[in-house]
Amino acid sequence: MQNQDITAIISVIRSKDNPIILMDTCSIIDIIRVGLRDNIQINHLVGALEVLKKLENDEITVILVEVVAEEIQDHKEHTVAELSTEQKKLKEQVIKLLEVSKTLNIPCDVSYNNANLKISIEDTLSKVIDRLIEQSIIMQEDDECTLDATRRSRANKTPSQKGKGSIKDCLIIEHYLKLVKNLRSINFDKAVIFITSNFKDFGVAPEPKFPLNDEFNSLQIQYCNNFQWALKIIQEDIDKKVENKKGAEAMAWMRQKQQERNN
Repeated sequence: MQNQDITAIISVIRSKDNPIILMDTCSIIDIIRVGLRDNIQINHLVGALEVLKKLENDEITVILVEVVAEEIQDHKEHTVAELSTEQKKLKEQVIKLLEVSKTLNIPCDVSYNNANLKISIEDTLSKVIDRLIEQSIIMQEDDECTLDATRRSRANKTPSQKGKGSIKDCLIIEHYLKLVKNLRSINFDKAVIFITSNFKDFGVAPEPKFPLNDEFNSLQIQYCNNFQWALKIIQEDIDKKVENKKGAEAMAWMRQKQQERNN
């Protein structure tokens, strides 16, 4: 999707009136890292596919800051290469295990036919990310947000830390904060969720580090570290609003009946 400024994005969001998911680079690159890192569970990929389906069905809106979209392209290539290397190593290890089993005349559940199958998931995972970016709204860099991000970084405000350059993370946060602040000012009441697995800089979900926690709370931004959690928050918010509407309708009906009896 073509990059858009904040004003144009607000107009699109108002017309769609969908819940919003805001993402950082880690949460998206982790889609590929599912095949690399033990601490990233398969549920992250399952959730990403669920988010993509809802996104393509226009049930949710995903916003990416321009710097996130750029970082994804920068990180994706070497992450895909890393996964390809690991898959090659895995295949070699399986074949070696078979040779050892054969030499020792020990039965093995894995056959040579299975071992010789080409394991290649990196291209498919990469395409999932491409589809996700394609369906997302990319937020152009905003001069005011860039200035605020510089100030934030210098002040070592979360996600910035003393002794660690975090200007890109600050750019991400300042753009998202400005967007949501503008949306809340026009009474946008749908759920807004920020996803990142970068707990070292942002804090352990669902509670970001100070003062980001106060900033998120004031704008009703939910904080989580995976896609399935984000979808659960969205569904809970929808269910709550449905119940509130039913309650309001019931109260209105009771007031009407009371007024009719009084007359």
